[in-house]
Amino acid sequence: MLLAAGSTGLAADPTMFEGTRAVRALEAIAAQAGHKPRFLGLDITAEGLTAEIQDPAEPSRIVTWRVSQQGILRSLLGTTAVRGRSAEPTLVAGSLAENLFDLEPADLA
Repeated sequence: MLLAAGSTGLAADPTMFEGTRAVRALEAIAAQAGHKPRFLGLDITAEGLTAEIQDPAEPSRIVTWRVSQQGILRSLLGTTAVRGRSAEPTLVAGSLAENLFDLEPADLA
């Protein structure tokens, strides 16, 4: 009886697609980056949001930022963006500047 009650009482962790989680994740990346990001790519999954943005310190490079759903830790700390390393972008065609796009958090709503 306790096992059954325990399993039904646990709520699933919310996904990045619920409510304004993706919007808040993009806001956290912009806040942590300290500038208005220009994007090369954006990947949103149930577990997290990953953004490739132009590195302002080295404009020919990109930085990958990630915000993930961390369950209880996320509840305590809020939405936290983690910066990856600066790297050379892999482009199919054109220059980095030609492949960048602007995106506001509200665009994800």
